[in-house]
This record gives sequence, C-alpha cells and structure tokens, in this order.
Amino acid sequence: MVADRTKTLASARGGWLLALPVLLLWSCQIRSLQEAREAYRAGSYAQAERSYLSLLEDVPGSPLIRVELAQVYFEADSLDRAFQTLTRIGAVRDPLLIDAVAASFGRLGHRYFATGKFNAASRCFARSIALWPQNPDLFDALGRSEYRRGRPRQAISPLLSSITLAPENDGAYFYLGLIDDTAPFLDETIAEQRALHDEHPANGDLAYRLGVLYEVRWRWRGDDDDRLDALRAYEVTTALRPDFPNPWLHRYVLEGAAGESGWLRPLFERYRELRIQHGLVAPDPSVADLLLLPARARQPIVPPDDQS
Repeated sequence: MVADRTKTLASARGGWLLALPVLLLWSCQIRSLQEAREAYRAGSYAQAERSYLSLLEDVPGSPLIRVELAQVYFEADSLDRAFQTLTRIGAVRDPLLIDAVAASFGRLGHRYFATGKFNAASRCFARSIALWPQNPDLFDALGRSEYRRGRPRQAISPLLSSITLAPENDGAYFYLGLIDDTAPFLDETIAEQRALHDEHPANGDLAYRLGVLYEVRWRWRGDDDDRLDALRAYEVTTALRPDFPNPWLHRYVLEGAAGESGWLRPLFERYRELRIQHGLVAPDPSVADLLLLPARARQPIVPPDDQS
C-alpha cells in the first residue's frame, strides 16, 4: 500500500507521450512528426519507425523524437532497441521531457521484469530513479529486480529507500523478509548499521534505517526483542528529527501490534499532520487500523502483482 505515488508509470498507447510539446522543429519536420504519430496510432510500427529515424537524421539531438521512437519499439516488443534509443538521449531540462524519459525507462523496466529479464529491468529502474528520485515504486521495483536476479544483498538498499519514501509499502517489507529467508543478510546489515549508528548517534537517518531493519526482522521472525529495538530506534529518530513523518507511523504500528491501538491514534495523526506540512499525500484516517493488520500477523501482505 504505497501512500504517495508521485509519478505514474502507466501510459496508454497514443496517450500523453504523444501530447508532448513539439520543440525546436521546423514546419516540415512537424508534418513528418505528425505522420509518424499517425502511423504509431494506427499500429503501423514499421512505418512509424522509418518516419522517426528519418526525423532523427535531421534533428539527431531531439529527446522528443527518441522518446516517441522508443515507445514504438516498446509497443512492437523490441525492448532492447527501445532501451538503446532511450540511453542515447542526453541531458534534458524540460520537466515534461524529464517525466517522459523517466516514465519510459520505468515502463520498460516493468516489461523486462515481466519477461524474466531482471538484469535489464534493474538498469531501467536505476535510470528512471536518477530522474524521479522521490518515487517509492521505482525503488521498490529495483529492489525486487535485484532480488530476482540473484543479488539479495544489493536489493536491501533500494527496498529501504522505498520504505523511507512510503512507510506503508508492505511489498518492500515482504521482499526484505524474503531476503532474510534466503541468507543472513539482514543480520549482517543490522550489525553494520548498528556500528554506524554507535559512531554517529546524532544521525537520525541512521537511527531510522536501523529501526526499519529491526522491524523487518521482527515481522518475519516474530522476536519481540526486535520490535522493542525498532521502537527505541524510532524514538531516537523522532527526537533527532521531530519533523520527519515516518517514525510516527512506525511507532503507531509497532505499539498497536502488541495490543489496543486507540490510545495511540495521536501518533498516527502526527504522521498525517507532518506529511501535510511537507506537501505530501496523507493517508485517510480510516486507514489507520488497516495498517496494523500486517504487523499483527507478523508478516506483510504478499504483493498482489508478484507472489512467486
């Protein structure tokens, strides 16, 4: 359950990518672009490809044309050609084009993931994250992809980043739990994080990550000592970073998982207030008790789109 999906990765064929502004093109090139788009909408991908490649001969540095050509390859299931086309786009500054490139890489990563090409998926998600660094779904997707490609240790950091951006994200907890089943990476990571926190006790970010790791291990193994260690880490975080919303939610969930939660509602309300203050999407108050269910079961909900 991701509370703040700042960007969407979905785009229907013929949708917003084709509504991008036409920048720095002559009138004849605009007509050629319109013809390429019409061929694309009609599903004539070979014709659309020829038109876009012809345009690139005139304006090889156009990010717009490369984004739309990549979409043609994507629809034609030429994923590698789509990836190559996107990687040839240089630095872009226009916000709409940044969004288009990031969404294209994200969508391509999901297609690669669905076909079992996890190495390529990871590359796509990493490139999309570079453009959309506040998107929890992308970090979650990168973590899943790293896990599926047989790199569980490398999956931990993006999954933790996903939780930092969206602490209600049950899927990230689930995958971190799978990593704990695979090998003792969580134990090693907790020991490393504990040592870092001891060296820098005034660093609220380190305390928060340590709390998340303890919480994951508690959810998966059910040892109440881990729950208490997580709570202590979150209390340190709220003391060091009182305007950081996340630890208030974690405290609500972990305290509520051990018993009645009615008296804890101010913690949840504080979380909502801080997110609103930061201009972030805040969950509806009715969601509060639903967030306790996975923790009370001591295992997070299996992600509905990837249960294997």
